[in-house]
Amino acid sequence: MRIKSAALACAALGALLSTSAFADIVTETYTGTVSSGVDNAGFFGPNNADLSGLAYTATYVFDTAVPGAAKNSVGGTFFTYGGGVNTPAVSAAMTINGHTFTTNGLGHAELDASNMSSGSFRTYAQANAAFGSQFDNFLETQDPAAPYPTSLSSPFTYTYHAVGTSSAYGTFKIGGDWLSLSPTTVTLTAAVPEPSTWAMMILGFAGVGFMAYRRKSEPALMAA
Repeated sequence: MRIKSAALACAALGALLSTSAFADIVTETYTGTVSSGVDNAGFFGPNNADLSGLAYTATYVFDTAVPGAAKNSVGGTFFTYGGGVNTPAVSAAMTINGHTFTTNGLGHAELDASNMSSGSFRTYAQANAAFGSQFDNFLETQDPAAPYPTSLSSPFTYTYHAVGTSSAYGTFKIGGDWLSLSPTTVTLTAAVPEPSTWAMMILGFAGVGFMAYRRKSEPALMAA
């Protein structure tokens, strides 16, 4: 029994020590307005409604540890991308007018963040559904007050300011819709462990608790 308890304790310790390594799920959210476009497919309300000027929220969820997905951190730029079975995209959703459309069959995807080492701050998120579709948001500015991300798991929030060479745009081209977007804010959440990691941690904590219980019980049993 002591051997099993020790094994569980080791599992708990391993889970705790490896949490940062398994903290792979990040969420990037853009908010802004629809520059132009008609909702032909009726994703966000009545068919053929003009969505120009309406506020939108685009949410991208990425798993930055997907096997086979390319990962780079060169020159202050951090990004991961891939396609097919190696896509890092978990989900991508667009909300307008209180209606949310979530993409299906995600293919190519990319998550990109750059720091000020190159003189600019840049974020880019892309998650495509079927062939020919496009769902992306892009921000770039030389604003000295912009964040300085050190990795794709570094959380930040930024409201866009056009300083120097800068641009902000996005596209929602799915089904019969083709919307042009103007993002104004971007937020990247801190990475969280995958569900399997949570399960491992719970098992580890259970092992530590059981081992503590056994140690507490053994003196009483020996005295009896």
